[in-house]
Amino acid sequence: MSDLEITIQNDGKTSVLTLKGTLDENSDFSKINIKGVQEIIIDTQFVTMMNSCGTRNWVLWMHTIPSTMRVRFINCSMAFIDQANLFEGFFPKKNNSGFVLRTIRM
Repeated sequence: MSDLEITIQNDGKTSVLTLKGTLDENSDFSKINIKGVQEIIIDTQFVTMMNSCGTRNWVLWMHTIPSTMRVRFINCSMAFIDQANLFEGFFPKKNNSGFVLRTIRM
């Protein structure tokens, strides 16, 4: 069983997905219903870790998003960005995507 918790808020045109926990081999994105929405907003602030199997599941799900759907990423965690930097296809292709990144002071 996955440690990933996915919360979905849908107003008919926009779905807001909040991901919390670990993306791993048990992460299942197939249950996310995005039919009929024009935009997806994905909040990854609480993603604590992603392993290679979780990243594979993520990339496979990204490829199911229609190119006409707008996708925005907000509050991107370091665990999320670290994986995004390593894997091609991490974000949907041909989508009008946007990002909001947190600033970390060191």
